[in-house]
Amino acid sequence: MFTKHYDSDLQASTRCCSQPGSSQDLAHNTVSRLAYGAPVRIGSQYGGWSYLPNFIDRHSVVYSFGLGSDISWDMEMITKHKCDVHGFDNTPAHMAWYKQSKKGVHKKFVHIEYLISASDEEVPMALPKGHVTSYSNLEAASSGFNSNSYVTLPARSLQSIMAELRHNRVDLIKMDVEGAEYRIISQWVSIFEANKEKAPIICQVLVEFHDRLFKDGRKRKWQFFADMKTLGFQVFDVHFDGSNPDGSTSFVNPDNCCLLKPHVCDVPLV
Repeated sequence: MFTKHYDSDLQASTRCCSQPGSSQDLAHNTVSRLAYGAPVRIGSQYGGWSYLPNFIDRHSVVYSFGLGSDISWDMEMITKHKCDVHGFDNTPAHMAWYKQSKKGVHKKFVHIEYLISASDEEVPMALPKGHVTSYSNLEAASSGFNSNSYVTLPARSLQSIMAELRHNRVDLIKMDVEGAEYRIISQWVSIFEANKEKAPIICQVLVEFHDRLFKDGRKRKWQFFADMKTLGFQVFDVHFDGSNPDGSTSFVNPDNCCLLKPHVCDVPLV
């Protein structure tokens, strides 16, 4: 069974993100730990994430969106599973850090200078007040932005990224994208509802929520959980600590897991 720490965090998450009396009660939409193995948390205290290692091997496709100045999780994923990790970030603070640090990066880490978005576009961004590294799109303006931090950066949809990299599925997506997570998931749902066959095949999604950046942040977070349920995902881990007050939530869709459903590995490219 889950540890007490996990149970209390998960219950708190489902209470805060479920609308009372609605079908969004996530307490009935969580994964049995016994069914898929225990989640494992790797990476630094600040840059760590929880995932299900039983669904990852050296052939797995792993995307890491939002790198900042901590890729400890990415490096440990490579060390543990011998898989490639594709890391995506092109924000100014990250690029300055990466230029100084890339000599020590594992050769199986593939650095890609794109952001992820709901479409292929140029995204206006800036540093929210109080931030020094993590850029947000201008929609996330509840606290305002630092002056002289405005930039416009290229972004791609998940579908475009997968097509460019010739990937037919993604075994794990880690997403720390400063508020863009809400539009991205909404776009995945739109594709799924229009034609399930064209929806991206994803086994695990690890996400940090940034509802604090929006005046209607709690509503956006409710909708995110509802959208993930529509897509067939279940919560398997929730984590908060003093170094990361936003916390992170980990989801899995067992029907999309290549190591559980081998036919998923052979889905043709769209």
